[in-house]
Amino acid sequence: SSDLTVQFGPGDVVGELGLLLDRPRNATVRATTPLECLALGRSDLKAAVETSPELGWSLLQTVAERLDG
Repeated sequence: SSDLTVQFGPGDVVGELGLLLDRPRNATVRATTPLECLALGRSDLKAAVETSPELGWSLLQTVAERLDG
């Protein structure tokens, strides 16, 4: 197991691949400062994307950027 540290900021998403693929997460996230977050289930995400297609496009871009490295 790796101790890789990645810093995220406002508006970033975590766990998107597991949610999209309906698989368990493969990372642990720890906050170093107080934060507010939104936890979505697969059906919640699907409903949100159906209501707001730009959300789906944004998520797709995020996944592509992370896969591209």
